[in-house]
Amino acid sequence: MLVLDLEVNNPQMVLRVLFRYLIEGMAVMFVAHRLLKGQSFENFGDLIILGVTAATVLSLIDTFAPPNVIKGIRQGAGMAIGYNMVKA
Repeated sequence: MLVLDLEVNNPQMVLRVLFRYLIEGMAVMFVAHRLLKGQSFENFGDLIILGVTAATVLSLIDTFAPPNVIKGIRQGAGMAIGYNMVKA
């Protein structure tokens, strides 16, 4: 559990963790835009909301879920997307 072990007194570590979640949120945003080809998003603000929501959910999962659940969630999402791409 990365966030619970985080020292709040270390600003570099806090920024590093925030940056990590923002990158993950942007990855979700990019994949959603590419998979849907921009059809369901009326403007860029919808994509931003999706990315921030994904980053928030991932940080909450990392904070409160046991390590084996975190590993399953991260691997499961990637494998499901890859399987659907190969299957199609």
